[in-house]
Amino acid sequence: MENVISFQNTLSQQGIFQAIKEIDMIVSESKTERNGTVVTTTYSRKMENGEMVMDVEILYPILQEIDLPMGYNFKPVFHLCNAIKMRYQGNTMKAQEAMKEFTLYITEHNLKPITSVYTVIAHEPKS
Repeated sequence: MENVISFQNTLSQQGIFQAIKEIDMIVSESKTERNGTVVTTTYSRKMENGEMVMDVEILYPILQEIDLPMGYNFKPVFHLCNAIKMRYQGNTMKAQEAMKEFTLYITEHNLKPITSVYTVIAHEPKS
């Protein structure tokens, strides 16, 4: 991916969708547009006040570099090399089952993860 906005924070699942909407607004106000699918990666998760929150990074490709507010970073190029891929389509509530199968595949084939899992959001939920 080229020309990527990066935003990392501790967010709930709903907070992730809200953060993507905020990036949508920043991009729209900057007279550019998204250039591909949004990618997220989760570095850690924990329960906080009875809610699951995640240390997550959102990677949002755009057409060209723009000035960004504090808290956002610009990456001219983002490469993910030597990765295995899993595609899941269906109910998001059942996605965890697919992740368990993916983890089992990694274990059975003696693969050693060196990064967190990157998730490509192909179809974003409607607001």
